[in-house]
Amino acid sequence: MAQNLLSVASYRQMKGRAGRKGKDTEGESFMCYHPSNEEIVTKLVKGEMPSISSRLGVESKGFGRALLEAVVANLAPTKAAIATYATFTFSFHQAENRGDVQDMLEKAADYLVEERLVESIDTGFTQVGGALQATALGRAIVASGLSIDEGLFVHREFSRSVRCFILDDELVSPCPSGSNNSI
Repeated sequence: MAQNLLSVASYRQMKGRAGRKGKDTEGESFMCYHPSNEEIVTKLVKGEMPSISSRLGVESKGFGRALLEAVVANLAPTKAAIATYATFTFSFHQAENRGDVQDMLEKAADYLVEERLVESIDTGFTQVGGALQATALGRAIVASGLSIDEGLFVHREFSRSVRCFILDDELVSPCPSGSNNSI
């Protein structure tokens, strides 16, 4: 038997899945427990759900990651689309000053351009203010599931190691530090 009890949120999530979607309007949940745990189980079943809050503005680079994913998925390619995208976030609806969320997204967009994860394109059919397009690096970071910081670190390290290795057929030669990488 399990030694760790569920949280109220985990229990509610699991019992909310009882029944068959589209078929049942009600479901049942059964819990097996030792009588010595009855008080704990009662608190679990009748407990209040913890309050939730958005982590986008709190997490390091949270808005940057969210915006990068939106640009890669072509959900927020223009400044107008980014403003609309902001209104769909929980952070926007939770914020006391909704302009703060817009400001954070604009700063995130600037950061993504600065780190060359997205590029600003002013040619072609775009709305006023240009558009954002993900670079290969930006798409790779999203596809990898790494955080922006982790993805940039891996890219920097890989780029550095590529400069120190000469690949010729099957020969791999490390270059000593300070060498000019020539044979």
